[in-house]
Amino acid sequence: MKRHSFLKKCLSFFKPILIDRFTFDDIEYQLELYKNKVLLNTQNANQSNGSLYLAFKLLFENYILIPKYKTLNVLILGYGLGSVDQIFTFKNQNVRITGVEKNINLKPWMFGLKKQIKTQIFFDDVMLFINQNIYFYDYIIVDLFDDTEIPESIYQLNFWKKLYSSLNYNGVIIWNILQKKHQLDIIKGFIFDKKINVLTGNEFLIKIKDEF
Repeated sequence: MKRHSFLKKCLSFFKPILIDRFTFDDIEYQLELYKNKVLLNTQNANQSNGSLYLAFKLLFENYILIPKYKTLNVLILGYGLGSVDQIFTFKNQNVRITGVEKNINLKPWMFGLKKQIKTQIFFDDVMLFINQNIYFYDYIIVDLFDDTEIPESIYQLNFWKKLYSSLNYNGVIIWNILQKKHQLDIIKGFIFDKKINVLTGNEFLIKIKDEF
């Protein structure tokens, strides 16, 4: 992760400091240093850290348990700057993170690059990664957006069936749908167990793998 000057760090506690700007897949992204933390934003939404970090933090503090000592394998689809990685590794020192992120421009800013022993990041298309995956996970986080829109490819039934088959028993799929008003059966033939709305306005669909 890139380092910042002492002056920038101090100024960031008073206002966001623009530190980088780039375009990827026709979407403009901005990286801002705010309160000594790097935020990833588009014109319409926070994409990593910031309010998104808070949404996931609220989810795991109030609704989804992260065991403190159990060895966990976590897959994060849409790794961003590592918001979810930070939450898991803070709560459990035995967690192993696999992150998938297509935006190679984020590589110098990623949280997980400091923790290569327990974090492995793939710069790949999510669909290609999932189709080739042979491993099993305790948590699968789906946090995929093009600005504020969920990619159309996410609505394929085979994608969700493959995710479900990649879960350990009692494993959990968590899908961040932002503020989209989706039903629990949004994917025909794949039924989510519940929907959770946190105080930030973010909504999450949850699927837990049953024994059978």
